[in-house]
Order: sequence, then C-alpha cells, then structure tokens
Amino acid sequence: SILDYWRSVFQTYQWFIMALAGQHTLEEMTKDYFNALFGSVKAIKVSFLSQESAEKLITKPYQYFELNYNWEAVHYIINLTNGQAYLIQLICHYLVEYFNQEMFDKGKKIEEITKQDVEKIISHPEFNLNGSRYFNGVWQQAECKEKTNKMEGQKKFLEVLCHKN
Repeated sequence: SILDYWRSVFQTYQWFIMALAGQHTLEEMTKDYFNALFGSVKAIKVSFLSQESAEKLITKPYQYFELNYNWEAVHYIINLTNGQAYLIQLICHYLVEYFNQEMFDKGKKIEEITKQDVEKIISHPEFNLNGSRYFNGVWQQAECKEKTNKMEGQKKFLEVLCHKN
C-alpha cells in the first residue's frame, strides 16, 4: 500500500522527487511484479561520483555538517570506493558514529578524521558485516547474470578485483 501512496503523491505534487536505489533496475522490478508506481516513474541511471562530488559527499553532505576530514582521509575513502556513493556513505556513517562515540561517550577531543581513523573503521567487524551485504548482493547479481549469459565473465572479473583467483 505504500507504493500506491507514493504513486498518488508523485501524481499530485510534481515537485516531489524520491530516489529509489538498489541493485535491481527499474526494468527488472517491473518484470518481477507489477505495481503501478513503477509505470509512473522516470529511471535515472546513477553512476560513480566524480572526484569533486565524492569530496563534497564526504566533507559537506549537508550545509551545517561540522565534522572535519584531512585530505589524506578524503582521498583514501575515494580511492577505496572508486566514487561508489553507497560505499562512501557506509564508511562515513561509521566514521560519524566513531567520532560521536570518541567525543561524547569517551570525552576525547578529535580535531579531524584521519586516514588511520578510516582504516580503523573499515577493519571493524560491524563495518564488514554491513558492507558484506552489499558485496554479497553484487556477487549474487553477477552469478545470476552469468547464468543467463548477459554478463559472461563478470564473476571472473570480480574474482580478479578481490584477489580471489
């Protein structure tokens, strides 16, 4: 029923914009099941962020964001993620949690987020658990597409990227 509600909102208020993101394309979702919402939306392909956009997402995701990053940490995040917005947001989410815990729970003063902070976050088991959900989805999608010969070799390519060859 929420999808029907959103459809009515889209049709009533032209200024209303919502981004629905996931691993499945709009075309895949309309094939799997029918819902009028998907017939009334416009698909916009979102790709990797540019260097400038990734820097902005990390350092100034909204106007009053107060957390400072040193540039080594910013570029490290961009290099790790290759500008993939979800991965940038996942890392930054955990960095903000880390910052809040250190500052407010432990009373430590942190001037800025460093590359070492990023390394600490990405090696934490909780980050790996949540990040693995994303990578498992990518892996399953690659296996599924390989079975239909749409993206033959994609799994092998992913194995090489993650050094599991």
